[in-house]
Amino acid sequence: MTSLPFSHRLDQGELCPCSTCAEKQVQRDRSGKLKLPVPPAEWFQGVVDYHGLAVESLDWDVCTAAVELPPVHRDPCDRFIIATAKKRHLPVVTGDAVFSSYGIEVVS
Repeated sequence: MTSLPFSHRLDQGELCPCSTCAEKQVQRDRSGKLKLPVPPAEWFQGVVDYHGLAVESLDWDVCTAAVELPPVHRDPCDRFIIATAKKRHLPVVTGDAVFSSYGIEVVS
C-alpha cells in the first residue's frame, strides 16, 4: 500500500506535504507507477502553487529522528514522513497501516 505523503493540519484544515514528497514522486515516475504529464519537479511545484500548500521542511532534527525510529517501516521516504509527523505533532494522510505503529495519528 502506498501512502499519501502529506501531513494534515486538521485544526487549520490544510494539507502540508513533506519536502520528501517530491523525491517520492520522482521515484514513482521513474518506476512507471505514476505517469506525470510534466517532469516531477515541475509537477510537484505546480501542485504546491495551485493549492497554496506550505511544504514541511526536512530539517536535521527530522532526518536524525527518522534514523532513530524503530525499524518497523523500511521505506526511507515514509520514515521521513513519520518523523516529520512526530516532530511537528501532525497527523498523516495514508492508507498504510504500518504508520499507526509509530504512535502518530493516521487519517485514512
